[in-house]
Amino acid sequence: MFRKVVCVFAGLALFFAFASAAHTEDRITTRGVYYREASTRIVEPMVQVTKTAPNGFDVDAAFLLDAVTSASVASGVTTDNIFTEYRKEAGLAVGYTTNRTRVGGNFRYSTESDYSSRTLGLNLSQGVWQNTGTISLNLAYADDSIPVVSDGRMQTLFGGLLYTQALSPTWLIQAGYEAVFAKGFLQNPYIRVPNKGREKPPDKRLRHVWALRTAKYFPTWSGGVQLHYRLYYDQSAFVDKPVDAPAGNLWGILAHTIEGRVYKTLSRDFELRLSYRYHKQGAANFWCNTNPAFGGRTDCYDPFDPYYSADIKWGAVGTHMPEVKVIWELRVFESIPLLYVFAAGTADLSYGYFIQDTRYGNAHLLQVGYTYPL
Repeated sequence: MFRKVVCVFAGLALFFAFASAAHTEDRITTRGVYYREASTRIVEPMVQVTKTAPNGFDVDAAFLLDAVTSASVASGVTTDNIFTEYRKEAGLAVGYTTNRTRVGGNFRYSTESDYSSRTLGLNLSQGVWQNTGTISLNLAYADDSIPVVSDGRMQTLFGGLLYTQALSPTWLIQAGYEAVFAKGFLQNPYIRVPNKGREKPPDKRLRHVWALRTAKYFPTWSGGVQLHYRLYYDQSAFVDKPVDAPAGNLWGILAHTIEGRVYKTLSRDFELRLSYRYHKQGAANFWCNTNPAFGGRTDCYDPFDPYYSADIKWGAVGTHMPEVKVIWELRVFESIPLLYVFAAGTADLSYGYFIQDTRYGNAHLLQVGYTYPL
């Protein structure tokens, strides 16, 4: 599904964040995700195994399956016919830790009927200031193939630097920067612009992300708070512009994301998390559509414009997502026949309502997970 063209960069950052943290404990995690909006339904089971080996080595392996049922034109459907497509993804990460230093490598492979992706990464972290702080560096290269078009290839370079500092036993801050350079086939091959054919955005893109996070725990009320802020900006760096292309930055999307989380221990076995995320994105400079809520107008493009699109993801977008999550330590099963095998694990259940000002409408996000220590 070509939503991956949009999500691959966030996926890179998330994948390597997990890879860097994989050595923290031995565990097996199973998770199910259900996403539902007006025209799309996604069901995603996942399993992840993390194990620390002797002599400082650790291994992390993960597998997931996406089952996407959709009638969305942006997903490749030109009529109201419903279709289901499957995406399979597997990842492997290996790390080595000595004293305050950790180095790791990872590989991820994802495939579906009209898309395949290979990602190779390296991560390095170093403890500083008597191990109260950590500097982490993540590097990655991804090669994506879209066989339904002759020029369907996208290459991505990723680099991220993150600094984490404990200000006290109950207060943590983080600051990070990420840069992603992508070139090649950046569009959706199924979207057509009237009188022009397949959409054509610039074929190179340099994306910047600056992120801040703080987390504070309050022992007196057995709870904590987190605040996240993310600033995003992209530019048409290294683009070979046609002579009739507009001057300046062809991309220029500017976005702000802010999220707050509140954690509260309810009892020995239960924890509650409430969160709210707000995202506001401006339009790309080359994108002139004037009505993104209904798919956009395309008559604003000049017949000789070198870049054009009817894809609303290049336009202005605003989203909100409140979410509630319950975490349950399953010690209550210790004395129950058959179920006692689950007593050492932790279950979690979350529900989020995704509100967006696009024609796709609002969506429901349900997640359930179980983690068992090894």
